Amino acid sequence: MGKRAKGRSRQDFFPLNAAEETILEAAAVGGVAVISQTRPEEMSDSNTVRATFLRFLALGGDDEAPVHEQGLQVQGAWITGTLDLSNAEITGALMLLKCRFDQILTLFDAQIRGLFSLKESQVPGLFADRLTCHSGLFLKDGFLTAGEIRLLGATIGGDLTCTGGTFENPSGRAFTADGIKVGGSVFMNDGFNAQGEVRLHSATIGLNLHCSGGKFENPNGRAITADGVKVGGFVVMGNGFMAQGEVRLPSATIGGNWACDGGIFVNPKGRAISADRVKIGASVFMRNGFSAQGEIRLIDAIIGSGVDYSSGTLENPEGRAVFADRMNVGGYIFMQDGFKARGEIRLSGVTIGGNLECDGGIFENQGKVAIRADGMKIGGNVFARHGFSALGEVRLINATIGGDFDCSLGSFYSQNSFAINFQGIHIYGVLLGRSVKISQGAVALASAHVGRLIDDLRSWPENIVLDGFVYGAFSGEASTAAKDRLAWLDKQSLEHSGKAKNPREFRPQPWQQLRKVLRDMGHLEDARQVAIAFENRKRFCGVIGEISEPAPIIRRFLGGKVITFSSPKPVTKWRRLESRTARGFHWLYGAVIGYGYRPARLFWIVVLVWAFSSLLFDIGGHSRVFGPTDPQIFENSAYDPCNPEKNPRANWTRCQAFPRAYPAFYPPLYALDVLLPVGKLGQEDHWAPLAPERALTAKNWLLAWATQFAVWIDMMFGWIAGLLLIATVSGLAKRQDD
Repeated sequence: MGKRAKGRSRQDFFPLNAAEETILEAAAVGGVAVISQTRPEEMSDSNTVRATFLRFLALGGDDEAPVHEQGLQVQGAWITGTLDLSNAEITGALMLLKCRFDQILTLFDAQIRGLFSLKESQVPGLFADRLTCHSGLFLKDGFLTAGEIRLLGATIGGDLTCTGGTFENPSGRAFTADGIKVGGSVFMNDGFNAQGEVRLHSATIGLNLHCSGGKFENPNGRAITADGVKVGGFVVMGNGFMAQGEVRLPSATIGGNWACDGGIFVNPKGRAISADRVKIGASVFMRNGFSAQGEIRLIDAIIGSGVDYSSGTLENPEGRAVFADRMNVGGYIFMQDGFKARGEIRLSGVTIGGNLECDGGIFENQGKVAIRADGMKIGGNVFARHGFSALGEVRLINATIGGDFDCSLGSFYSQNSFAINFQGIHIYGVLLGRSVKISQGAVALASAHVGRLIDDLRSWPENIVLDGFVYGAFSGEASTAAKDRLAWLDKQSLEHSGKAKNPREFRPQPWQQLRKVLRDMGHLEDARQVAIAFENRKRFCGVIGEISEPAPIIRRFLGGKVITFSSPKPVTKWRRLESRTARGFHWLYGAVIGYGYRPARLFWIVVLVWAFSSLLFDIGGHSRVFGPTDPQIFENSAYDPCNPEKNPRANWTRCQAFPRAYPAFYPPLYALDVLLPVGKLGQEDHWAPLAPERALTAKNWLLAWATQFAVWIDMMFGWIAGLLLIATVSGLAKRQDD
């Protein structure tokens, strides 16, 4: 036999102690060398084994000390010195069970073709960078280390099992496995305890990462660092899992679910979970007792199925409980059934393929924003019903919802201006808000678009913002009565509703939108009532109509040049009523014809004026205050019997001496002739009230003046009525296209 390197021959270890003899005998037959049934607490002659002797056997021994292909298996030994297997190739298993090491193990670039197990052993540390273990690596069931376990760039063919292990290095890293590749699963569960940072940065795990029941403690830093980790299956951090310190999974890839049900994440002054850009093939579960103290970050995350926070508790009252801008979720987000968050839930720019369900959820961020989801895109519905409570502003500015938004029986309270801020939101389905309680704060729906609206008046608070709010119809039990809908419009601020007499702040669009919707739904009378109320409010506020002005010319300084351009759309402004005369005419237009919406009213007013005038003219005819308009009749003595000035009993309108060709006096026709602004019936051309100075008595003098005034008023009224009729006809034609 040729010479061997030092430490590779049995003779280098003479004499062997009893424990080493036992190990030598067991190694030859492939059995377990049992030095003690338990891990030794003290070193003794009977349990001491030199680390160099174990290395000799692990490398295969020699001809005088052969090692079975089962490998080296030792239980209950106290191992002294450094077990250095760096660059070694171990053809069998290396199982050092319930052993205690007084020096750090080193296995840099080592290769182990069998199982490597330190089950129930205690080590001061393990350095095994680039270790290759074709089977599994067990650091479990009572394994204890008071220093760092380092597996940088290691490759594990099977499972990395740390179940029930204790890893203590509170001032540094307890477990470092950056870049590790594990063919099976990683188990850090069921009694696993790490004091210090656990690092799996850029690790690749073929199957699953199990952390249920594990405790990761690094309260002043990172509890778990798994940036860029790739897990082929699922990740479990629930059912007794607890992390004190930040849990990091940014840019991680998880093929299945990330399940944190019942997990506890504590980092109150920072981020409890940081998983920006994480990619998850299935769902995220943070339900059923899940608790996080600190921020949960999921910015730009991609989640294949859904995110479920049901019954979870999130605590970050001084900041954001969830920060998930631009997250893309293929299915749903649930924050319901006892979910509670203290701190802002931020979902700006999030895309959700299915529903956002918050029924029964409690969101608290007093004096600030409770839910911020500006620009969110939801393919399904949003539910905030049945016990939903928001203490803080709920913002969905410019959000898009493919289905319905239902907040019936929800509760909102905000010390900000708005309890609900839906400015620019687009809801393709129904906005349903019945029996909603808004204790404080307004509702903003400026420039919002809703397919249909189902509401009740008592659910709307004061100072709502409706300018630009567009909705297709009222549905369900929503009232379409003009009285109720006008009361709804009056819940706007005094300035926006026009009650403050500030034409610059008056918002006409909500009135026009309401009128259009009622008309399109077939509620024509209610639409007319709204239109009339709108005109009355405009006059009260001090405006009478809109006028278009050319778009303003805008100049910008760009690249050393002045660029001049204008908007293609004209600017719409409201013309003020500057004089009492204008207000008076506007009032008259409304009183006589209802601003064109009550054309029948003009007819009945005309009939009333005609009837009154006919009666007055009939009395005048009997009282001799009417006479012929032809002066030749007065000069012709043949008609003296008809002239009251010459015959006290005569009456021009009852005279039988008139030629047959002269039209008789008929008061109704005369009244109609005076009222008609165009066209003649022949009465006004042949008859007229006599001058008051020709009256024979004082009574006739007063009647003559009254009749004359009535003629003048009728003529003026006839012209006004005619103009109003023309305006009405043209106006009605236009309104049909509004």
